Amino acid sequence: MVDPRPENPEPQKPSKTDKIAAKSAEGKKRERLIDDAVEDSFPASDPPSFMGGATTGAPKKKKHPLKPAE
Repeated sequence: MVDPRPENPEPQKPSKTDKIAAKSAEGKKRERLIDDAVEDSFPASDPPSFMGGATTGAPKKKKHPLKPAE
């Protein structure tokens, strides 16, 4: 009996479903890596809880000692 398949079949292109599945797997892996990085940097991503010495507004004008008072 003769085998109808050729000895060296041409490689088949991946199907559209295979391409979508591969992209989905890559996306999930990327998201997982991002989630891990965010978890590792958690304290650094929080704003400081206390800012001592910070004030708002313009600085107060000082009297210049060389100007005569009017």
